[in-house]
Amino acid sequence: FSHNNTMSDSEVEWLEVVEETREQLQNDPTNVPVLLKQGQAYFHLEEFETSIQVLKKGLELAVNSSKNEEKALVKKFEMWCRKCNTNLSEDKQVQIDPKPEATPAPAPAPAPAPTTSVRHEWYQSTTHVMVTFFCKDRNENDVEIVYKPNSLECTIKLGGGKEFQHTFSPLYSTIVPSGCSHTVGKYKTEIKLEKSKPDLQWRNMERATEDVVDEPGRPAPSATAAAAASTARPVYPSSRPQKKDWDKMVSDLTADEAEEKEEGDAALNKLFKDIYAKADEKTRMAMNKSFQESGGTVLSTNWEEVGAKHVEGTPPKGMEFRKYGE
Repeated sequence: FSHNNTMSDSEVEWLEVVEETREQLQNDPTNVPVLLKQGQAYFHLEEFETSIQVLKKGLELAVNSSKNEEKALVKKFEMWCRKCNTNLSEDKQVQIDPKPEATPAPAPAPAPAPTTSVRHEWYQSTTHVMVTFFCKDRNENDVEIVYKPNSLECTIKLGGGKEFQHTFSPLYSTIVPSGCSHTVGKYKTEIKLEKSKPDLQWRNMERATEDVVDEPGRPAPSATAAAAASTARPVYPSSRPQKKDWDKMVSDLTADEAEEKEEGDAALNKLFKDIYAKADEKTRMAMNKSFQESGGTVLSTNWEEVGAKHVEGTPPKGMEFRKYGE
């Protein structure tokens, strides 16, 4: 390393991390969590070129991994790659666009229509799950939604031969297809799913293999089981007699990651989601009613104010409010 003879305690710690992870990678060169730790250590030692190469390798492995816990590290790898790029000259930066390795098809098939991505978000109430796809200037003929008890399929024609398809399967919990509906607006398509188990809070749109879907009213796990699950920590082989406190290292890195905050529309949407998640039932009812009746121009948390009357749309200054189809 190209450092001065006098090193800080922090640099000494990160050098120890490099040495420990190097030993661990000799035993398992494709260990994704260890590659992340080593890339972070090189970054803190200001060895940015080495850091970006280690992080790039880990990112590619995480993207193509079949393990959910490794796939969950993709965003962290991308964030640290971006941090490295900001400290490197343009000719040494690494493009962050990992693609899963293609699996050859058993037999040739017709080429599908060109596809593109459409941003989507979701939130829930006690009885329904709302999914929103943000795609402008679509009509009912452009959108096809297929509701099944355990899955949701969405197809949106984008024009120019392009088509967007997205499937949630299996859903986190079952839905009632006959109670589901969707609306196609000028800026977005909103899908309303009726839960077959009211009051069950979905943790995600899709259920992972290891997920245990709690039933409404189901007793919580015992304190002993919960403690055992929370204290379990991965252990990696090392010849060093002194063990590294990985929890402290993770805590320090988490503080760095917290500095990267969302901006613009993403920050505003996160704010609304946080308010909704922490609100009581009347506040949620007020938010849903005001937003839907006003065509997305009013968002109120006061049920006493909006509960007894229809909420009129309030367009921005200089614009005129019209209902869809006028």
